[in-house]
Amino acid sequence: MSAALRHLVAGSGAAAVRLSPARSLSTSTWRLAQDQTRDTQLITVDEKLDISTLTGVPDEHIKTRRVHIFVPARNAMQAGVNNTKKWKMEFDNRERWENPLMGWASTADPLSNMVLTFSTKEDAIAFAEKNGAYYTHEMTACCLILMDIRNWYNLVKARIIYMETKFFQHSTAFISMWSRLIRNIY
Repeated sequence: MSAALRHLVAGSGAAAVRLSPARSLSTSTWRLAQDQTRDTQLITVDEKLDISTLTGVPDEHIKTRRVHIFVPARNAMQAGVNNTKKWKMEFDNRERWENPLMGWASTADPLSNMVLTFSTKEDAIAFAEKNGAYYTHEMTACCLILMDIRNWYNLVKARIIYMETKFFQHSTAFISMWSRLIRNIY
């Protein structure tokens, strides 16, 4: 890096920092600065990152705890699909007891009430793997409804047969079938 560029970047003090437009720098200095920033922006990590030792969570919560990843069902009062494609991650419940004074459920587990929200399933799985948690995930209903093309044609044929059947057609039309059973003389 040239002395002029170093002087611009570092400055001689906090009050003396001054930014020059790119035109005042020479072309070679500007290209040199661009090349150095390109080299410093690329970071590659070859191994899988596990941050479970850095989080401060006790080992008993990491090694023996399961995490459940799912898409929650829509509310019965919810008609739209806005904000319903979120994936949630919740931890399993442990060590609950009933409080004798009020009858409330109590727990000493800080993770039992924690629910995390993610935009995709892959983000939730990556978070669980990064924290060293064992996870299970559910398939969504849209993935389970996939049909084979043969089943589709059978379904269409069944609908056509159902439409051709006339359930309320009978030979005694426009004749009353009512009779008084109490005073029937027959």
